[in-house]
Amino acid sequence: MEMRRARDDVVLRSLQRSLTDAVVHHGPHHRQMSSRARTIVVAYDDSDASRRALDAAADLMGYGSTLSVVHVRRAGAPEGRTVDAARDHLLGRHVTARYLEPCGHPAKEVVEVARAVGADLVVVGRRSALKRVLGSVSADVVRRAPCDVLVVGE
Repeated sequence: MEMRRARDDVVLRSLQRSLTDAVVHHGPHHRQMSSRARTIVVAYDDSDASRRALDAAADLMGYGSTLSVVHVRRAGAPEGRTVDAARDHLLGRHVTARYLEPCGHPAKEVVEVARAVGADLVVVGRRSALKRVLGSVSADVVRRAPCDVLVVGE
């Protein structure tokens, strides 16, 4: 467990350094990416994959950054318990966030929140055990997001 955490920390630091040099291509326009995302949206459903995504998003937070945690509920599902788990976890790390619980299709709602808050980064977890295969929600978010997407693996 410690080895995996140490490896993840090295990868995350490497990613943070490389973000300053990354050129992002969106349509016909090119822009230089900032060294830190200012508005981050993370998809959360209390799975292991989403907890890793939540940790990665918290690690990427910098001064002046905002974090929105999105838990997409099915119609009729009770509110609160899943978001409470995310809130407790982030408070333990001294990270504040906005918590949203829209109803609908997970990928569509995460992308809508990203658009609404003007996100420059969406963070999602990957559940697939296969290294090169994205789950349906993370793949849909990657295809539809109006900004960069970080997919956090195991």
